[in-house]
Amino acid sequence: MNKKVTVNLDKNLKMYSNLKFVEKGVTVLKPGTTVTLEDTGKVHPDEEGNERKVFRLKKNTRNYYTLEGLF
Repeated sequence: MNKKVTVNLDKNLKMYSNLKFVEKGVTVLKPGTTVTLEDTGKVHPDEEGNERKVFRLKKNTRNYYTLEGLF
């Protein structure tokens, strides 16, 4: 079972529509929003070579993804 993390945002959070993390299809959540993110167990290497955890937000029939450190 995946871990769930509840976060109250204090800055904008980019949510990507796919696991490639490209700017096309980005949704931005505003500060003050409370969201429950699910840890997928996947890791994504960033530009500097650091590995960051991938989190998922399920909304209706869509999945949105974000990286650890962005929230």
